[in-house]
Amino acid sequence: MTGTMTLGELMDARKVDRKILAEAMGVSVPAVYRWADGTAWPALDKLQSLAALLHMTTDELLGVLTYTKAVRQ
Repeated sequence: MTGTMTLGELMDARKVDRKILAEAMGVSVPAVYRWADGTAWPALDKLQSLAALLHMTTDELLGVLTYTKAVRQ
């Protein structure tokens, strides 16, 4: 799955609600939407939590984030 879908697509495929994710991570809902569409990346201190909530490793998550950024450009 890594490198073949954007973070937003991954969140949709795993049925991750952006509002619930934002609350679980202690960030704003708009921040999660920016991560999902590739206009922003989570801070380094949030990567491990985000990966755990998405049931993936941080390496896998970084691959998804890199792909999301490439798709946006």
